[in-house]
Amino acid sequence: MWGVCSPASTPPAEIAARLSGDEFAVLVRGDHEDTAAVAYAAWQAIGAAPIAWDSGQISVRASVGYAQANLHTPRQLLADADEAMYRAKRSQTGVCAHQPLTPPSGRRSRDRHYR
Repeated sequence: MWGVCSPASTPPAEIAARLSGDEFAVLVRGDHEDTAAVAYAAWQAIGAAPIAWDSGQISVRASVGYAQANLHTPRQLLADADEAMYRAKRSQTGVCAHQPLTPPSGRRSRDRHYR
């Protein structure tokens, strides 16, 4: 994974680490555009070439979620990126940014009637 997001290929990427199993994290220094560029570069590199196997080749796909650190704790930052990754998986778009919940649009929630 380090070769995918090495500082030589994407300058704002500083550290890549395996979190568990098939989950990785990349620390990016920069703004939203830098973070998005690294996320898309990682996604493209992962799926760029099939892996040779005894009986042929296997295509690999990835789902990438990313989040900005704006006053987040490291735990919250990883949770936000994880949420975005699952949204990328569900939508099959490949890459998704974390989108914080927006305040309600003036409508009242039906849930409040069940308290």
